[in-house]
This record gives sequence, C-alpha cells and structure tokens, in this order.
Amino acid sequence: MLSREEVKQDLEQLKQIVIRHKRADAPLATSTKVIGGIEQAIFTKIPETLHDLYRLGLETPDSDFLVYQQERFSFGETFELACKLARLLTGRYGIVKGDRVAICSRNNPQWCIAYMATTLIGAIAVPMNSWWTGPELEYGLEDSGTRLLFADQDRISRIAPYLDLLDLDIIAINPGKKTDFPEFNQLINEENEHQGIDLNKLNIVADDDATIMYTSGSTGHPKGVLSTHRNITHALYSWLFAKEINEILRPELLEEDPEFEHAILANVPLFHVTGSHAQFLASFVNQRKFVMMYKWDVEVALKLIEQERITVFMVFQP
Repeated sequence: MLSREEVKQDLEQLKQIVIRHKRADAPLATSTKVIGGIEQAIFTKIPETLHDLYRLGLETPDSDFLVYQQERFSFGETFELACKLARLLTGRYGIVKGDRVAICSRNNPQWCIAYMATTLIGAIAVPMNSWWTGPELEYGLEDSGTRLLFADQDRISRIAPYLDLLDLDIIAINPGKKTDFPEFNQLINEENEHQGIDLNKLNIVADDDATIMYTSGSTGHPKGVLSTHRNITHALYSWLFAKEINEILRPELLEEDPEFEHAILANVPLFHVTGSHAQFLASFVNQRKFVMMYKWDVEVALKLIEQERITVFMVFQP
C-alpha cells in the first residue's frame, strides 16, 4: 500500500503531466470560453464542427473506413458520398439548418453516411432506437419534429400504420424488396442537379445543435437530449486526452510500430452513444477502420477479427 506521501507525490506528478498536456503549444491545448453565460474549458486546436471532424479522414483518403458484409468504403469515398447526400437533402428535400432528420435501422454504412450528411448541412441528426415498437417510433418522430426519416424495411413496416399522422419524407435503407419510398443507394448513386451546392458556405459553427439522442425512458417517455457540434467533438477529444495521459503514466500500454492499422469491430447499436460516438465518430480521430456486422454472432465476430485484423474490441461486463 502506498504511503500518504507517495500518493501525494503521484498526484503532483499527474497534475504536472496534465498541465504540460494542456499548454498552449500542445496538440490538445486548452483555454476558457464563455458559452451560454458560463465560462468553460475548451480545446483550442481540435475540429470545431463535425464537418471538420469528417475531414480528418481525408488525411488517409484511400484507407478502408466503413466495412459491412460485401460493402467497403474508404475514408475518401465515405466523405464524398456524405457530401453528395447532404446536397441532395438540401436541394431535393429542402432540409435546412436546424431541421430534424431521424435515422432508424440496423448498423450499416448507410446509417453512418446519413448521419454525416445530416450534420454536414447543419440539420440535427436523430438516431432512433431500432428496437422500438411502432407506437414508440411514432412518439419519437413526433416528439423530435422529424422532417425526414432514413429507415430500413423492418422499421418502415413498424411505422407504416402511423404515417398518416406524421408529416415526413422517408428514404429506405436496403429495403430488400419493392418499396414505395426512394431507396438510399439509388438516390446517392444517381446524377442530380444539386451537386453544385457549396457545403462550405452553410456557416455551421461549433455551438450549433447537431444531434438529439433519446434516453431509455425507464420512468416515462424517453427524453430527447440535444447536443451541439462542440459537445460531441469535445467528448471525443476528452477521451483522447485521457488515453494519452494514461499512456504517459503507463508506457507499457503504448504499442510502438503496430503490425496492423487500427480497426474496431462495432458491437453496439449506432443509436447508442457508445456506438455513434465512442466507436463510429472516434474512428475519425483515431484514423481507424470501422467494421460492422448484421447482428451479434460469436462465430462471425471471430472470423471478422481475423479477416479485418481487428485491434479494438469493446467488452461490456454485466
């Protein structure tokens, strides 16, 4: 057991490491800023918006990013598709800054691209619980004020009885059969007249709203929790900050010259903040491959770990 003096020395060492890591010339430098009338500590050198975050992938544009069954997209291809869809949402569907766009489906590349496209134009992404029943989905869509919904066939079937009560457009993700709604892959692959829209002129800033994530609703209806672009990027870099501090204290955790590129196997639904933030969005910060599967299956997971050279796997202990 450490003595009181040893504990005091360790805490002082940690304090000095943190101070050095936050100084003005450091990559994770911090300062203070008044936000909403409250002075808060902020990172000064990180991406200010999700648009800026997505562009980190363009540092290695040809590297694999989204992998799902037979689909494989590089960072560059993903960004290009997201920008194309963003222009389509603006030009064809009239989605503007502040509009709510919901996404409800299994984990797949289309989910990720829809999320990126929505936030690129300043609209608010609403990741919806894909386990919800029809009435729960109707509640979430109404409560959030969703104008457009990306959904796969299972979710479209659940919400179908309630469509007359809702004023929204639907884009179908991998419907697998004939559908009455525009299909994601066809829309994004067709040439359209909206590709001249300049996304850089939309003036999205750090404190613009970016997402609404729903709580579990264990004591009533789920509540929508609003986050800004700054909220999200600062969460991602706070985790990076903690990781780097931990590696300074425990250098044995830092792998020098790893044999394989970083890759994570997604084992959490993207509608959960662990899936969307800690796994998906953090992959831009860490420049890592994001590998998805249709549903959790131990045999498939083991095969993917070997095939895709997975280096990160999150384990949750009940």
